[in-house]
Amino acid sequence: MAILAGAAGPIQYRGPAPFVSPPAASGGLLWSARLVLRLGQWKRAIALDESFPVPGRASALAARLLVLAGDLLLVLCLPCFVLDAATGALGRPWIIGTIIGALIVLGTKEGIKYQRVRRYKTGMVIAAAVLLVISLLPLSWLTARLQVPSPLSGPNLFPWAEVEKREDSTTFLAAHTKWEEWWYPKGLPERAYTVTAWAEGWVLPWTWLADWVTGQYLKDMGVSDSEELPGYEDVWVSDDLWLIRRGNTVLWVDGDMSPLDTRWLDGVLARLEEDIT
Repeated sequence: MAILAGAAGPIQYRGPAPFVSPPAASGGLLWSARLVLRLGQWKRAIALDESFPVPGRASALAARLLVLAGDLLLVLCLPCFVLDAATGALGRPWIIGTIIGALIVLGTKEGIKYQRVRRYKTGMVIAAAVLLVISLLPLSWLTARLQVPSPLSGPNLFPWAEVEKREDSTTFLAAHTKWEEWWYPKGLPERAYTVTAWAEGWVLPWTWLADWVTGQYLKDMGVSDSEELPGYEDVWVSDDLWLIRRGNTVLWVDGDMSPLDTRWLDGVLARLEEDIT
């Protein structure tokens, strides 16, 4: 599992897709290119009334390597599927549907020509059944200990605010939180002025990834990493945009904070540093 960031802002992925898709797509393209080349050779052989060309050693070796790479990739992905099943990220309807579909194929594809298909579907039934059992086991106490906690514990970014909406996504490598808050500043007539803040926080597994995500936010803000808020380290401001980083935790806030006491930033920094320690 993983959380990655895109050029136009962070993009969240759940499950093993970030690890599976690029190598699987590359392998599929190479296999398709090999197949297109072979079909062209067969077409020319038919047009010239010649015998079909026999694959050479290089072609046979490439085919074996691609098959081996696919098997290795599947083995590496098995722990990801197991963890997804334990945390409920793999929906039980999907698992049950996989089992039913594989059983239908096993019941309809008979004969020696379907021997390889039947072996594959049998393995699929066994694997899906294991994932189904894992998803039914009470493992939340274990997965909660293994997952990365969301940035900024507690429901609010500001203790006096009301949360409109908060979404937490935690994995075994990283965590992501986004929320919207609004409140009425103290000292002003009730409901005279509403302050709204949109925030997004990340806890990332590697320093280089936190550096990259920070750089993407700074690029969107139009600020360089050297333009820090005077008196603060790793805090950047551009109009109503705030970017705060502590360790591998990155917090982005969009909101007009001018009606607030300036100590709000010190409070957020203290909470971030407390979460890190």
